Amino acid sequence: MDASLRRAIAFVAATISGAKSTTIYSHTEGSHTHITGNIGGLYDHDAGAHISGSPPNMYHHGLGNHFSVNVSGTSFNGYDHGSGQHFQGTISGRLVTLYDYGIGRHLTLRPETQVALRIAIEAAMEGEVAERQQELKALVVRLQRIDTLNEPEPGKRLRMQEERRQGFGD
Repeated sequence: MDASLRRAIAFVAATISGAKSTTIYSHTEGSHTHITGNIGGLYDHDAGAHISGSPPNMYHHGLGNHFSVNVSGTSFNGYDHGSGQHFQGTISGRLVTLYDYGIGRHLTLRPETQVALRIAIEAAMEGEVAERQQELKALVVRLQRIDTLNEPEPGKRLRMQEERRQGFGD
């Protein structure tokens, strides 16, 4: 089963179960995907594809194939007509676990709201800012060392200052 179809299935299942999400984080791929719209008219921004239909019968326009999703409480199952494989899964809190029979493994996806995504981005940026601050501190220390090495002798510095003052007509 294609990764974009797994994201769509997880998004649909979570939405039907009551999640208010705008992104799907795939633990397997280590990436976020922004999905907009409502059931019946979704758009996966990473895949650049519309997902239409209403459960159980849906269509992924990017892949050009139908898929079915049946959600019952915190469980779901279905069939990917493109790969000819079944899938099933569960929704537990903020995690969607999908078992893809085609590859024979469980995959974990997490629906997130824009707020949760923004918090994750801000945390990453704070870490990056702290890292840059450390780099700047190290650079300042290096520049101070260079200035110390290039600094003229004390008597010469006083003569240079005096010459500057005299040059300005003091």
